[in-house]
This record gives sequence, C-alpha cells and structure tokens, in this order.
Amino acid sequence: MLTLIFGFVLLIIGLGIIAAVLEKMQHQFNKQLDQVKKENRELKRRVSFLEYKK
Repeated sequence: MLTLIFGFVLLIIGLGIIAAVLEKMQHQFNKQLDQVKKENRELKRRVSFLEYKK
C-alpha cells in the first residue's frame, strides 16, 4: 500500500514537472511567434512601399 501511495506521489511530481516544462516551451514559442509576426508586418510594409514606388 505504501508503495502505491509513493508511486502516486512520484507520478504527481513528474506530471507537475512536465507541465512546467510545457508551459515554459509554450511561452518561448509565443515569444518567437510574436517576433515572426512583427518581422512579417515589417516586410509587408516594405513590399507595399516598393510597389508604391514603381
């Protein structure tokens, strides 16, 4: 019985660690996505400016 409880405690701790890592990865992904969107807006702005100059 004690091993079962100990196993559940370890499982909960492991799942908590996995959740924290996934949250960190999601935060990193969102930061990179925002950066890509910003660069995309800048490139679109440049393209429209160059098309306007034609």
